[in-house]
Amino acid sequence: VTTPIEHAAHFSEKLAQMPLCYQPNDSKRALPAPSRRADWGAPVGVALLVVSGVLAAVGIMSIVATLAKTSEQAGNWQSIIAVVLGMLGGAFFPISQAPGILSKLSLLTPQAWFLRGLSDLAGDTGWTVVLPAVLAMLAFAAVTSAIASVRLDRMTRL
Repeated sequence: VTTPIEHAAHFSEKLAQMPLCYQPNDSKRALPAPSRRADWGAPVGVALLVVSGVLAAVGIMSIVATLAKTSEQAGNWQSIIAVVLGMLGGAFFPISQAPGILSKLSLLTPQAWFLRGLSDLAGDTGWTVVLPAVLAMLAFAAVTSAIASVRLDRMTRL
């Protein structure tokens, strides 16, 4: 919610004050046309991206589950990891266009590969265009799941 602080009494939520910040509004701008399902590209390609992205996330969180001592600690670590990987992967801003090592670092995250796959699907291309991104995310999933499996095996032997 963006509102002047004078209107805080009208909200049940606690308002965060952000001095020297404002929200520009322009009611005269035309709204963009709504996206159609076809705009996302080939449904098979999108499905492959989503499944491989979920598997990569499961691998990462499996490692966290084997490292954390409590569920609260696991939740905190998961949040931190999600934000860091999201920032490096370009989910918040286009870091893949940054100069130097930052653009290379982004390729170490499944988020960057997911976004790259969606970008590749944007044209009138077939679903096979996402295969490099899908394979990169599946490799990420395999490595992180293998690490988690080894850790879990060691934990059960103790």
